[in-house]
Amino acid sequence: MTKFSFNGLKYLLFACVLFLFTSVNSQVVINEFSCSNYSLNIGGDNEDFIEFYNPSAVAEDIGGFFLSDNPLNIDKFEIPAGTFVPAGGYLLVMCSGEGELLTNLYLGGNLNTNFKINQCQGESLVFADPSENILESYTFVTDIGTTQADHSWARSTDGALNWEICMVPSPEAANGTDPFDMYTEYAPTPSFDVESGYHVGALTISISAPAGFDIYYTLDGYSPTEGSTLYTGPIGLTETTVVRAIAFDPDDDVPPSKAPSYIATNTYFLGADAHTIPVVSVSGNGQEDGTWGGGAGEAAHVEFFHSDGTFWVEATGDSNEHGNDSNAYGQRGFDCIIRDQMGYNQAFDAELFHEKNRDEFQRIIFKAAANDNYPFEPGAHIRDAYVHTLSHQAGLKLDERTSESCIVYLNGQYWGVYEYREKVDDIDFTTEYYDQPRHFVDFLKTWGGTWEEYGSGNDWYTLVNFVTTQDMTDAANYDYVTTQLHPLSLIDYFVLNSYVVAMDWLNWNTAWWRGRHPDGGAKRWRYALWDMDATFGHYVNYTGIPDTGATADPCNPEQMGDVGGQGHIPVLNALLDNETFYETYVNRWADLGNTYFTCDYMHAVLDSMVLVIEPEMPRQCDRWGGNVGGWQNELQELRDFIDDRCESELLSGMEDCYDVTPVTLTLEIVGQGDVQINTVDITPLESPFSGFYFEELPITLTAEENYGVQFLFWEITSGSAPLADATNLEWEVALEGDITIVAHFGIPVPPEDVTFNVDPAGAGSIVLDGVLIAAYPSTQMLTVSGHTIQAVNSGQWWQFSHWSTTPVENVISPDINASNANLEITLPGFVTAHFTYIEHTELEVEVQPSQAGAVSIYNTAYVDDYWTSGLVTDGPLIFRAIEADEWEFDRWIVQETEPSPNDRNPEMALNLEGVPFESVVALFKEVEFSLFIPNAFTPDNDGVNDSFLPLGEGFTADQYRFTVLNRWGEVVFDTTNPEIPWVGQNASDGGGNHFVPDGVYMYTVTALGSHDLSSSTFRGCVTVVR
Repeated sequence: MTKFSFNGLKYLLFACVLFLFTSVNSQVVINEFSCSNYSLNIGGDNEDFIEFYNPSAVAEDIGGFFLSDNPLNIDKFEIPAGTFVPAGGYLLVMCSGEGELLTNLYLGGNLNTNFKINQCQGESLVFADPSENILESYTFVTDIGTTQADHSWARSTDGALNWEICMVPSPEAANGTDPFDMYTEYAPTPSFDVESGYHVGALTISISAPAGFDIYYTLDGYSPTEGSTLYTGPIGLTETTVVRAIAFDPDDDVPPSKAPSYIATNTYFLGADAHTIPVVSVSGNGQEDGTWGGGAGEAAHVEFFHSDGTFWVEATGDSNEHGNDSNAYGQRGFDCIIRDQMGYNQAFDAELFHEKNRDEFQRIIFKAAANDNYPFEPGAHIRDAYVHTLSHQAGLKLDERTSESCIVYLNGQYWGVYEYREKVDDIDFTTEYYDQPRHFVDFLKTWGGTWEEYGSGNDWYTLVNFVTTQDMTDAANYDYVTTQLHPLSLIDYFVLNSYVVAMDWLNWNTAWWRGRHPDGGAKRWRYALWDMDATFGHYVNYTGIPDTGATADPCNPEQMGDVGGQGHIPVLNALLDNETFYETYVNRWADLGNTYFTCDYMHAVLDSMVLVIEPEMPRQCDRWGGNVGGWQNELQELRDFIDDRCESELLSGMEDCYDVTPVTLTLEIVGQGDVQINTVDITPLESPFSGFYFEELPITLTAEENYGVQFLFWEITSGSAPLADATNLEWEVALEGDITIVAHFGIPVPPEDVTFNVDPAGAGSIVLDGVLIAAYPSTQMLTVSGHTIQAVNSGQWWQFSHWSTTPVENVISPDINASNANLEITLPGFVTAHFTYIEHTELEVEVQPSQAGAVSIYNTAYVDDYWTSGLVTDGPLIFRAIEADEWEFDRWIVQETEPSPNDRNPEMALNLEGVPFESVVALFKEVEFSLFIPNAFTPDNDGVNDSFLPLGEGFTADQYRFTVLNRWGEVVFDTTNPEIPWVGQNASDGGGNHFVPDGVYMYTVTALGSHDLSSSTFRGCVTVVR
């Protein structure tokens, strides 16, 4: 089955589509256009282009006419006055989007529109006259098909009515001069009869296309050509394979004919290539070597598969290298860019990240943990993704590369554990999240040197100069700076990098940007995260931070001068002179240290990410080296660093750096409402909250009425602090020591009496607003507001059934059948928790004597002494007696139920339905001591009776001795091993290398019965006969 299809252009000969010239300029036509300018460098670039043609003998002015990519927005771009199409000649217009800026209107020497045309999204090319009458309109996908890379749509000859695909575009030159460059449409794309994805065993697949076309295919991920294998019948697959197929018109050398089809690609994962996380298959010429150039890169078809092996989404574009130091590894990172110019897709159309609802990605980064890669570095294979995820979870005012773990295959070859990442330094990103499009973004990056990825950095350097030369204690100056720079983004950037002890930032891996579109967000300079692998004591100290250990002080960066030379530290230090910024900065450390940077939270995030990749790391090690134990050791080093950092070092570092005195703030929330402490929100579920703050710095508490009830008042239950108005939503608390504050939420009306009860009595209890009600019925005076109720059963055989309440105005939500619920009180009334009794059997099982054996109860228990439990059974319960050494099963003793088939069978079944109590005893008895000793044997090597060995049961090897003597009393054989027989050898000669002659020999056998206190000795004669 084919996942997408480009069946040529059913829209062939669309010359009649809205070709409606009525004006004096009716002779000027669109003669050729392309959205597939991938590498042609037409117009000095690889942008979409339109070629106008004027067949008349007079130059035509099309100034005032309109071009657009949307028939519903005809006047999107007005062609400037004085724009002429020369007589009998051509005019080239670039649909580059550069015309959005007047300064770029003629960039590259050609007229540039203010839009691009995205063919795979079904956008249009519209040409209209000054009255906005549409003269020509071509809508991709619905009117015309997309074109492949470096192809165009062109009239068959200049000004002709019919259109054809041109495989060698001819902008500003005559169309159709070489008929072998022109095709009526694309051949239909082949299809597969088997879905791509994971399959347990070998496969046979078939490829099909309409009659009259030849199919060629490859099995190595390379693009098929007419030189590839000609498809003649089903293909057998026994290992993971990328199958790629293309259709050709066999008469393509006889115009008119059809151009080669789009390539269909299916990856089939077979056998052991099943995985627990998403899988990405990258195919294309040369992909299998795992190296990518830094330029245009390699064409790539990328397929995503869910963790269960089913197909997810695919797209086509190109790939290039990602990383620097890590490019020395065998397992490297790479970028993937989906190219609309190739005609397949314009992006990955899927929600690729579970933390984001974005569903369209043109650019994706694939990283193999960069310089934290295991085993190429002593790394944990997770640091970079972990720090970005931690930032995202904490809601830091930074832009992160959202991360998901995956397995990558290159041309069908397993390539290991990667993460795919959202690209931040990308206009798609700034547009998606902040409505800041191209030409309105200033994006700066430092990696050794500094450059402008987009826009200009002039305003940044002007701001740096202002901050570092003006008095930041002046409120007006500081207020101006906060209109240009997001202060919390700067703070979060320094706090995060300092906390994780980053060693590769400021002069490397630093990105910051702002948008300038007045209707968009992010109009103040803010920071984006880049590589965060050199953290938590790992890798090279490229930045030269003074302390790379867990004891690094929070203020270390402030002492490092202007690392990177772009003013980040000087700006921070200047702003720290401002009291408001200083308090925000130090309190932000506390806010995060109390919440997202606690040991528990940081370990929880790390563990959740480790659990994702852990099942895949054995295969990673098999592919690239190392072992799982080594990787786990590296993980433990990361965990140990986190423990050392978050337990005490942070707080002591704050005291040393900022000369502050820590106090403990405890916050309790009564009722339904949130409280913001400075920059972090505390919900009722997180109450009571406890954390450290500082006597010298006030904190701001803000009550947030998020649940439909009103904030009532603040209350101090221990400690002290000035409180001028207890009912004010916002309170700036001057801390004087440890303090407990309660925030009360509710509806300010008189409370109502509500009686709580349990049915039947004694079956359970009720927890109201976190407090257990001890006796029933119990009347509670409740505020008219929301309350939490929880039903708790008295034992395992009582089960909560449902709530009932009267009157109906008192509502239980979301479900009366939920043991944890919300109770909205409006009127006095009654609330009852109902329980039901679970019918069951109390079963006791005993082994007698103890340790003589065991009882296995199928899917329930294993008993070797005594066991009891309550059981709910839905059929017969199977018991099996298991004998210990030297014991044998005797019988069952069952108190109530008839054993099946009987009480002597070591395996029995009991039907316990309706039986409240049952006792089962398994009786075992001793195996009696017995010994059989033959009186003759024939050691003649005929395989019959060749050895002499006492046989029996009920005895052990302890104290065993078997001795044979000849008639002169000489010992010819002696052993203490009951498994060794006498085969007639004579030990009296010193080596046992000879055998005794035939005759009668005496023996003694001594053995200890398994249950006896002393051994027994047996004597007799044995005859050797050959």
